[in-house]
Amino acid sequence: GPIVSMRVSVSGLSSDEVSSLEAFVFAPRLSDDTILTCTGLRADLLDPRGDAVVALATGVANVVPGEASQLRIDGIEEGVDRIVYIDSFDANAAQNGRGCVDRVRITGGELTEIEVVVSGR
Repeated sequence: GPIVSMRVSVSGLSSDEVSSLEAFVFAPRLSDDTILTCTGLRADLLDPRGDAVVALATGVANVVPGEASQLRIDGIEEGVDRIVYIDSFDANAAQNGRGCVDRVRITGGELTEIEVVVSGR
């Protein structure tokens, strides 16, 4: 299936403050048909792990300090207006940052490459 490759950079956090990333690819609508937005995810109006959002795929990556992180998620259902959301975590597994990109087009059999900036809270 389609693959999304994310190049993740961090803003407002030092590289040693981020030890892992968790990424989600969401459908553009919630389970009640409301439109999902990066604004809603960033503002804590929606829980990315909650029942209301429709996660098409998830992925986790460990972070090597000083290196840009690459995160790949395979087998995502193709479509338009996908949302890619990333949480960053410190060495104690406390969430300390987030990033989001919307209007991502996933095309069958192709590699979709995107850049995501994770900002400290």
